Amino acid sequence: MKTKAKSIPIWLIATVVILLILIVFINVAHSALGRYTSSFWEEVKFEPNSKGAYHVTPGEWTTAEQETSMLVRVTKAETERQSVSVGIRVYIPDASATLPELVMECDGVEYPASAVNIPEDTAAYKTYGAGKICRFYAEQGNELCFAVPDNAGESLDMTLILASSIDTDGVQIIVEPINTQKGGGRL
Repeated sequence: MKTKAKSIPIWLIATVVILLILIVFINVAHSALGRYTSSFWEEVKFEPNSKGAYHVTPGEWTTAEQETSMLVRVTKAETERQSVSVGIRVYIPDASATLPELVMECDGVEYPASAVNIPEDTAAYKTYGAGKICRFYAEQGNELCFAVPDNAGESLDMTLILASSIDTDGVQIIVEPINTQKGGGRL
């Protein structure tokens, strides 16, 4: 019996060749990666990449003339070589409490706070618990970002002012580094 051999289409041959080349490339890449990763004989330690080193010195809450206030001082660490910018937030532990007006005064300018309840199942809720987070915004609607002075003797001084006296137990000041390369900076 004679059988007729059909010709194989050219697209099928090209597809098989491309797949074989990809298989060879993947095997070579896998071998190279295995060679480099197998050279680690100890545990690889990951260190957080800080956006800036700074020191925060909160003062004590003081009450005077129907007002409760606290001075917050932020200074740049001596070992830090690059500029440092920070954002300020305030955590109020009682979410059901009526919060009086909260203002942050810096360089003679007052910025009012906007308070929101912390939703459950968020990182802030797991860290702080139920309560409110107060954020400070500029006139343009962006959250405030302050540059910490570079000179060793200088500091960024801010005063938090509550319009009336309330129980300040559990109130926390949250100072976070801000990446100023993405449009931050002192307002």
